[in-house]
Amino acid sequence: VGQILQVVRLCPKQPASSEQGCSSKPDSIVVANTHLFYHPMAGHIRLLQAFAVCHKLDQIRRKDPENPAPLLICGDFNSDPLSGAVRLLANR
Repeated sequence: VGQILQVVRLCPKQPASSEQGCSSKPDSIVVANTHLFYHPMAGHIRLLQAFAVCHKLDQIRRKDPENPAPLLICGDFNSDPLSGAVRLLANR
């Protein structure tokens, strides 16, 4: 079973200046897109895929453990909102 995960870390061209009162803005944001397995009887596979996605995104976001980057994740989860895969992605 294949899986796709695309991840990019976006940074502003010019860092926020503390003189402008923007010091609380993050230095970067991580944007991720994935497509989980489609079969309606494969919720267990989607849950494993979601776990793998979370693990990889945690590694990327926490390169600076003191200041983890915010995350935007989107994609085709092929799941209903109460599924284990969606709950894991939303609450992790």
